[in-house]
Amino acid sequence: MFHRKRDLPSDWEDRIASFDKQWWDTDLQRRTKIRDLIEPLMFETRWEQARGFELTVDMQLMVSSQAVRLLLGLGVGRFDNVHTVIMHETTMISSGQRR
Repeated sequence: MFHRKRDLPSDWEDRIASFDKQWWDTDLQRRTKIRDLIEPLMFETRWEQARGFELTVDMQLMVSSQAVRLLLGLGVGRFDNVHTVIMHETTMISSGQRR
């Protein structure tokens, strides 16, 4: 099976800056690293919306950009064991024991 390489929207940085007011204060090298980590998270991970709400590219950018900043802070290269991201319209609280 062949997959076409998908690209971030051309205005991806402006979109991130719309919810991250410090984006343009971040140096270019760090922004480039963030982009390099966002791309595999957005395009190699399965994204699902719970209960039928519409999952947008902006939502994926917001979640991805925040998640990869955790990676940078932890010194981890990628989310290698993350295969699916499930987005809920509102806060979700799980109860019960986890295995």
